[in-house]
Amino acid sequence: MVLGILPAFFAGLFAVAQAAMVIEETPLPPKVAAFLSATKEHPPVDEALERIRKNVVPALRQLAANRDLIKALRAHNAARMTLTAAEIRGLERDWRNAVATRDWRRLEAILGTPASEALRTALEQDGLASARLYLSDNRNLLTAATTPVGTFELGDWGGWRRIYMSSPETAFIETTDQADGYGFYRVEIGVWDPEQGEAIGTLIAEIPWEAASQPRRNEATSSTSADHRN
Repeated sequence: MVLGILPAFFAGLFAVAQAAMVIEETPLPPKVAAFLSATKEHPPVDEALERIRKNVVPALRQLAANRDLIKALRAHNAARMTLTAAEIRGLERDWRNAVATRDWRRLEAILGTPASEALRTALEQDGLASARLYLSDNRNLLTAATTPVGTFELGDWGGWRRIYMSSPETAFIETTDQADGYGFYRVEIGVWDPEQGEAIGTLIAEIPWEAASQPRRNEATSSTSADHRN
């Protein structure tokens, strides 16, 4: 079943290089910092990042090896190799119209594929339970998704290219903010073709700030057990 329309907005503010767990931080914009300070439910940034590194990143790495995702990326990379800038703008326009009008016939071309079904199945895992998942090809064009993301070209700011200069062990984590104070953590890892030995796409997870403050079920159970022992 296709989920409701939840457009995604991209505004990268800081990144975490997973290769050696080296954290590269840049100062949070004043608006984001003020919101985090005023929101008691939001965890400290380092606590949220630690949960994402322990829970989300391993789940994404496992998902990135899914055969349906790799098969879809191979096909899309081959089919879209010769697309011109004008053709990509046309695809973007058609997709936005389909999202705005809820043209499910058009949306199903992306959301009804085995790759998108694999993404939705992955939401059953603890680490990804509250996530929105997207898959983009090597031209950063939408290939699969759990929800009808609002754009066809994912992240036209160009930062996705870092995926192709990284390694399979690298994950990037950013925090994003929207005008209404809602925000989420954006986690990106490369999908690597085991035969080609190179990145062929990007797997993206968006985790709401509120969800990052909630421990996984096993964490909550461990905490409760410890309290009872004490």
